[in-house]
Amino acid sequence: MNFGLKIPKATSGYGEWEKASYTCKLDEATACAGRAKQQLNAAPNLKGELKIEAFKMLDRLFEIVKKLEMPSKTKVEKEVMKQMHRENSKTEMGTSNLKNIIEEHSKVLGETVKEMDRLRTVIRRHEEKMDDTAQNAEKRDGGHSVGELLAEIRELKRLTQETRVRTDEAQGVIPSYAEVLSRPPAARVDKPKFSVIVGSKNVIDTSADVIEKLRGALDARRSGLKIERLRRVRDAKVVLSCASKEEMEKLSEQLKNDKNLTAEVAKNKKPLVVLKNLMAYNTDDDIRTALAEQNRHLLEDLSADETAVEVRYRRRARNQQECHAVLQVSPELWQRLTSAGRVYIDLQHVRVQDQSPLVQCTRCLAYGHGRKQCADDVDLCNYCGGPHLKSSCTQLAAAQAPKCINCTRAKLTETAHTAFGDCCPVRRKWDALARAAIAYG
Repeated sequence: MNFGLKIPKATSGYGEWEKASYTCKLDEATACAGRAKQQLNAAPNLKGELKIEAFKMLDRLFEIVKKLEMPSKTKVEKEVMKQMHRENSKTEMGTSNLKNIIEEHSKVLGETVKEMDRLRTVIRRHEEKMDDTAQNAEKRDGGHSVGELLAEIRELKRLTQETRVRTDEAQGVIPSYAEVLSRPPAARVDKPKFSVIVGSKNVIDTSADVIEKLRGALDARRSGLKIERLRRVRDAKVVLSCASKEEMEKLSEQLKNDKNLTAEVAKNKKPLVVLKNLMAYNTDDDIRTALAEQNRHLLEDLSADETAVEVRYRRRARNQQECHAVLQVSPELWQRLTSAGRVYIDLQHVRVQDQSPLVQCTRCLAYGHGRKQCADDVDLCNYCGGPHLKSSCTQLAAAQAPKCINCTRAKLTETAHTAFGDCCPVRRKWDALARAAIAYG
């Protein structure tokens, strides 16, 4: 009986099978039995009956080893199956728990969205009540609007914030970037508005030549003349700014009869306001009429020149039926409009805000000129600064952080904002320069 065991040819040497490695005892028993039968076949003096009996014993021993090995193998397989079952159970339990957590978070998110919608409704109702209260207060108190009180509150908050900032600086506390962005914009300090533009009668003179002639013509050290600021402008001219009208007149008088220089008083520009989300069907005349007739409480005691309104331009709004109208007004009217916060135009009660005089190109995103005057021929993305429109920006689509092209050009470290963002430090610098030529009163 061979039990299916193959008997290889006899080979010399007894150590070869000992050197072999086996995956289990059954494989090793098979090899041993086969090796023993090889040796029996190789024995020439052994009787045939003895060989057959020896083969039977070997087969019986192999069968015993096989039976002994099979239960352990089956046990291992059972343990493996149990372990796999436990792992699958844990996975199913983890998936179930994760599903429950996601459902709970989705429920909380839905409730949060509903609460936000409710708060928006409450805020809108409160704004309407405040508007009504403001109108009633104006009627009772003879024109003292709630807008003025709100402006005073905002000023107090600004002063409180400035005090806190000075305290932190005195104590050596370094604010984080987020804290700096959360601070309100610094209060605008009105630059000297009394300026004289000085040029040379000699067309070949440069601005440096004009300054040299000015020093000789004015002799400020001996005359006591007080010049707040001197800056060069185009066409080889310079601008001298004074702190008061009297100083400006004194300066103009000294230069009036000079043989080498020309002098003219600079006219300050009027400030701007913007009417937000105004219905686009309103014409320029409609806006002027509505401001004069529907908002008489804001125009009381103002002269005709002080109530003059010029519609400079309009910006597109998200709603195609609306626009943002930018108006140029007198300093006195600017103060009243920005303090009120809202005005009546036809069937609307629209927001009115201060509008920066800063001009920014929508093509190259630089300052000081508009799109029509831009020398570039490629539109830059205001989100990442790349040579494409914002609508085609891959960084915006991938929800990556924005990158301001102007701060990148200025080699600043904090660039994670758009080129149109109010928090941009380059924009704030140019905005301050643009406002320096505006008379806010």
